[in-house]
Amino acid sequence: MPVYRFRSFEEARRALWRYEPDEAYYRMLSDLFELGNRLAQSAKPAGIFRFHSISEKNAEEAIAVTSHTVQYQSRSSKDS
Repeated sequence: MPVYRFRSFEEARRALWRYEPDEAYYRMLSDLFELGNRLAQSAKPAGIFRFHSISEKNAEEAIAVTSHTVQYQSRSSKDS
């Protein structure tokens, strides 16, 4: 990926836009969204959770972090 040098913020802002996107641009955009979806996966259902105590909440969070780490490691080993 090339490194560009800009003399002003306006010049840099104009360089962000692709006025004539090609097939490679759309492929890169698709890969970017696919990566975002893979990174944002969550097994925890959406909503508000109530706990009886802080320790119960911390225990639930520890379980979630551990399971997320295991899932991430298993996906990483499949990709390599």
